[in-house]
Amino acid sequence: MLAASREAAARSIPVRLQRLNEAVWPTAVAGLTAAVLYMRAANPAVGGGNTGEFQVMSIVLGIAHPPSYPLYLILGALAARLPGPGDAAWRINVLTALLGALAVALIAALPPALQPAHAGTSSTGESSRSPPPEPVRRASARPALAGAVAGAAAIAMPRLWTLSVEAEVFTLHLALVAAFWLALARWQHARGAAAGRLLVLAAFLAGLGLADHRTFLFIAAGGALAVLLIRPSVVARPRLLAACCLATATGLLPYLYVIRGLFLPVAYLVPTDVHRLSPGEVWYVLQGNASAETGNGAIVWRLLIDHGLLQARTRWLWQHLAAQFGPAGVPLALAGALGLLLLARRAPGWILGAVAGVGGAALFAMAYQIPDADRYLLPAEALLALGLGCLAAAGVAGIEPVLRLLRAGPAARAAGAAAGLLLAGYWSLSLATLAGQTHFTRDGYRYYTLANLQGLEPNAILCSWWASSWGWWYAQLADHYRTDVTIIPKGPDDCLRDVVPRELGRRPVYLPALTEAMQASDYVFFPSHDLWTAVARRGPLTNGMLIKGPDEKIYLYEHGMRRWVPSIEVFTHRGYQWSDVRLFPDYMLRDLPEGPPVEPP
Repeated sequence: MLAASREAAARSIPVRLQRLNEAVWPTAVAGLTAAVLYMRAANPAVGGGNTGEFQVMSIVLGIAHPPSYPLYLILGALAARLPGPGDAAWRINVLTALLGALAVALIAALPPALQPAHAGTSSTGESSRSPPPEPVRRASARPALAGAVAGAAAIAMPRLWTLSVEAEVFTLHLALVAAFWLALARWQHARGAAAGRLLVLAAFLAGLGLADHRTFLFIAAGGALAVLLIRPSVVARPRLLAACCLATATGLLPYLYVIRGLFLPVAYLVPTDVHRLSPGEVWYVLQGNASAETGNGAIVWRLLIDHGLLQARTRWLWQHLAAQFGPAGVPLALAGALGLLLLARRAPGWILGAVAGVGGAALFAMAYQIPDADRYLLPAEALLALGLGCLAAAGVAGIEPVLRLLRAGPAARAAGAAAGLLLAGYWSLSLATLAGQTHFTRDGYRYYTLANLQGLEPNAILCSWWASSWGWWYAQLADHYRTDVTIIPKGPDDCLRDVVPRELGRRPVYLPALTEAMQASDYVFFPSHDLWTAVARRGPLTNGMLIKGPDEKIYLYEHGMRRWVPSIEVFTHRGYQWSDVRLFPDYMLRDLPEGPPVEPP
């Protein structure tokens, strides 16, 4: 009896090694390829908008816009402080690229994990009485093929590419989604203590996911549905449920990053506002303005009852999903959906849970009509990539018996190699297009941000839009450059209303652009490099006034017209004095009709 058990165990070792190989090689190849491509394209400098915010707030350990995405900021802070090449902004961008590569690797690992255990081995790894039949051994490459195709499709998705080359929270979000799905995929085939550990791991990943992005709530709900569909007896195991709740709470611990603001001064929403937070401020960050933005969920209800809006947003959803698979995006997206249907025959509970999760996130994106709501579709697009891989593997499995009957082994191998090369060429072309469209340099930071800061007067005030303020703050807080300048995140018109009247004559005030409101105001603005500075209040134009613009020309204002003083001789013979010349910006001079030149006396 003992000898028979040892013989059966020995026979199971090659099977387990084979399954390990199936899972490892597509995961490793897809992950490493994505890492190389994403890191090579990563922005070497600080970005604008959310990218710049995450970079600066990671450096100062500040609180970003709600819900602050604490897990990503903690990882960003570690990346910024690790020794290595490049500056802190580049290292945080590289972190994002590596998280994107991790997401790709985990997507490629899903098909082998969803494959049931071989006939000769139980899901716990215990051997049965008979070895795995030969057809099963021959089919063992199919999950690896599915993983390779799914990984390749994910790497070339334009949205994942753009979110992987600059600091953003969504690559971490997708990596946690894929890890959560992978844990549940392995759990559904496991038994005993191994199954309990995998379920607790999935619960922990759900907590981490919620500590990164709130739309993980939909993914977690779908996962809970999958658990109930696959193994409803779990609800009768209170100790396991308690362990899962504790694991989820542990995963939520990164929110202590926000709560610490009750006890310690932290940078709140902008890096220059450092103070201890009130309970109301902490609550605002933790729950964000989700209730206000969504109308307490009313936006979803409006979407469902407005058939015209629902049709328009459904088209928007399909267009964005199909756009992730290149020029042949529509048939490939349909193929991915078909592959998910085929996968549902093997793992119905898992598929229903995953589809429910991404469906909830997609419905929210459809209702949440902001320009970048398509970022919430990443999990849905990853699921379609998984379906595409599964369909490719199913196609190979379907034609294998026919080819064996026809004894077309060499021809089949040649046809398979040609199909593989065709797919590789298709996605290589997509990647080449994305790489050709991605051109990041440090020139903008060097020749705009630093150069303009260098030209500011001491103790100046610089107004800038919120999205572009982060580059200025990064120069001060990371590179410690021109820390005497005060950055105010206000656009030109807001600065004209709130800052210029208060500070003119006390401190130099610079604005990022010249607007119509500024031109029509009571203030005079002159260009300074790429900025505009407020120099004085606009005085009334009177007959006989001498005015001068940014160039060398001097004009005589007379009867509503500007008349050019053509030479120094005319200026002198007319008895004009240099002290009488008033400076006017070019935009004001252009509004005055030009009369005949001033004649000598």
